[in-house]
Amino acid sequence: MMLINCIIRVCLISLLLVSTPQAQLYWGFDNNFDDWKRIGSAPQWENYSLEEAIKWYDQWGGYQGVIVIDAGYHPRLGIDASGGIEKKILLPENARNIIFNIAKEDHDGGFRAILIDQNGYQHSLGDIILKSGDKRQICYDISTLAGSRITLQAYAFGAGTDNSGCDSDAGKCCFEYIGIDSIEIKSSEDIFPIQEVNDAINPPDYLENNIKIIYASDILKNISYKNHVNYDNCVIKGDIDLEDNVIDSPLYITNSIFEGDINFKRTKFNNNISFYGSHFLNDVHFEESVFSRTATFTYVYFYGFAFFKNSQFNNDSYFNYADFSMDAYFSMCKFSGYASFLRSQFLGDSNFDDTEFQKYADFKESNFVGLADYSRAIFIVDADFIGSHFSDNLIFNESKFYTLKLNSISLDSDSELSLTDSGITRYDYSNILVDWNDIRDHLSYDEVVYLSLIRNFKDLGVFDDAYNCYYQYRRESQSIKPWKDLTKYVDILSGLSCGYGVRPSYPLAWSCSLVLFFGLLFWSQKSLQKSICPFMPRDVNNKISSSNKNERSSESISISEAIYFSTLIFFHTHPPAHWYPSGKWKFVVVIEDIAGWLFLAIFVVVLVNRIITW
Repeated sequence: MMLINCIIRVCLISLLLVSTPQAQLYWGFDNNFDDWKRIGSAPQWENYSLEEAIKWYDQWGGYQGVIVIDAGYHPRLGIDASGGIEKKILLPENARNIIFNIAKEDHDGGFRAILIDQNGYQHSLGDIILKSGDKRQICYDISTLAGSRITLQAYAFGAGTDNSGCDSDAGKCCFEYIGIDSIEIKSSEDIFPIQEVNDAINPPDYLENNIKIIYASDILKNISYKNHVNYDNCVIKGDIDLEDNVIDSPLYITNSIFEGDINFKRTKFNNNISFYGSHFLNDVHFEESVFSRTATFTYVYFYGFAFFKNSQFNNDSYFNYADFSMDAYFSMCKFSGYASFLRSQFLGDSNFDDTEFQKYADFKESNFVGLADYSRAIFIVDADFIGSHFSDNLIFNESKFYTLKLNSISLDSDSELSLTDSGITRYDYSNILVDWNDIRDHLSYDEVVYLSLIRNFKDLGVFDDAYNCYYQYRRESQSIKPWKDLTKYVDILSGLSCGYGVRPSYPLAWSCSLVLFFGLLFWSQKSLQKSICPFMPRDVNNKISSSNKNERSSESISISEAIYFSTLIFFHTHPPAHWYPSGKWKFVVVIEDIAGWLFLAIFVVVLVNRIITW
């Protein structure tokens, strides 16, 4: 019998193993999306949906069966979109690499791959820039997540170089189509031949033949001959010293590693430059340099100090997703074109003091770990910090701006926002877009700043923020007054009774509390009586009671009746005639009546103040 059971169990297990489908490890998109889901956003063109931005094509870019994804980034047109596809996947226990076959028909565009693990953590596999006509096979190492369930995402994003689809506005990103021909997960131990690997700083040994080694002397020679310098996916060995030079030809060194020192002090760049996706392992010096055309530092990693002090950017400049590991110095710079630091990382101090931004300055969703200093900075148009995070102080002392956008920013608990002598305190045209709750506990006290912010919120029609800002201002003002100052006690009384004139809920809360207090007091002390014969005068009741000691003319009221009596007294309504206080408690009733008049007057004044004054 036991032998039969064992045979049955073995058969069932074998059947399950045979019937269990193997995890899919290859998607060729030969006929459709292969169950991959559209994600992200479509460029905000008219009547342009995500279904239009992410489509399957029978033939595209020289491949058959391709998912084509659109993206775009053009701040002046309000375009900021990145489309993609995703799928939940169970990785094999021996998973090693994931390979993407991608293509680009025309213009340029960016490709990004992301893994999301079981805990929801995102693992960025890397970003690749494709130029017109490119076909690439991209491989990433995923061995650390082998055997786990993951969500794989593949995005297109705007590259933002001169080969963009926006022909009339170079440097902006439109029509950034990327085609995905196939996706494959490799589980064998054999190294798959690849063209790109997500390991920029320390490339694996087996990539030595795939990454080009370029010597700094070759770059210097090409520049001296005014040749077009264009290198991608290289390791630059040696120092580059072009101090006090003029570079007339375009300079493109992208997705590369600079191992030596970089010195471009007082260099004039008369053409476009791009260091997109490159890594500078040492300090970089661009002090007092002039960038006459578009300057692209998107996805650049600065591992040392970044010196751009007193430089001029005469055209658009892009530092999107840049990573500054040490201090970044942009003091006294002049940005004549669009300046974008979108989603950049400033791990050290960021110094933008005395810097002038003549057009839109974009710092959206950036992370400032060190001090962010914009003292005496001039923003001719808008300064956009929406969604940025600040771990240290944020300083705008003596700065000038038209609109300072601080919506949805976050500051660490010990961070301060300083606006002393900034534009909002001196110019009527300056305004700040910010949620009061985001800065409430971080604003350094300055009476002029507080009053200017109150006016700012009123002008913008954000009255709740204006009330809350005024309330905080009065509290801060009260806290710094000495106890010997009599106005401090007036402020304390004003704050407790009516929230300094902007909290109508305070007198209402006090009223309810006092009604309850007096009602419980009357009931607990049995200080209220009611006549047993309510239709007879009280003196007649008393005579009856005195003539017949066995009969009472009155009795104590219940707790609910006591609270009812207190409510009528507080709100100046006559209680029933046969209810009356005993002895000296009639004076307590008078006190409650006066308190009722007082808090009613306070409530009306505060309400009128909010309706009319604000």
